[in-house]
Amino acid sequence: MIVALPGLSGLYAQQKGWGVEAGYSITNQRTVMKTPSSESISFGRNASRFALGAFRDFSIGKGLSLRGGARYTAMGFAKHGYIESVSINYLTLPVSLRYFASDYLSIGAGVYLSFTVGGSTLNGQAITRTYHKNDDGVFLLAEYKLPANLSVSMQYVIGHKNVILADSDPILQFSQTTTNRALHLMLIYHFSTAQ
Repeated sequence: MIVALPGLSGLYAQQKGWGVEAGYSITNQRTVMKTPSSESISFGRNASRFALGAFRDFSIGKGLSLRGGARYTAMGFAKHGYIESVSINYLTLPVSLRYFASDYLSIGAGVYLSFTVGGSTLNGQAITRTYHKNDDGVFLLAEYKLPANLSVSMQYVIGHKNVILADSDPILQFSQTTTNRALHLMLIYHFSTAQ
């Protein structure tokens, strides 16, 4: 415990930035259906959604920073077979490691954990009858610094968790794995920066 506290205080002392973000998302879900004799992969139609949030940056060395935050993220798809639409609203907690390739460009990767919030629907019904209440996965990102404390970011999200509740049926002998996918295009305002 004594050893951990100086390390934590050192990390806290290196806090250098925070900001807010808002943007446009292209979202989808990837579904893999398996039976004893076949396997198929399908995607719903892309849906236009949005995301907004706030974050805190921690400088952890020359050219490296750790970013943690909270974000409202709308996910889902427009149409997939007999399902007209899926809209899942999440409170997402992303954490990423960023490398500053130059004074203007940073690249990185991260993980996220999401929790379903109100307004999530499947064909107009409550989403939690069909989908799990949370999601997790990874993402890749690139961010480009603009004037006036602004930057733009592109993030590709790959869900890891199977978000469907009824993911198998021993009688019909099939299994289904459905994961979230998204491309976020974000505009970011930095109140202060970490680099």
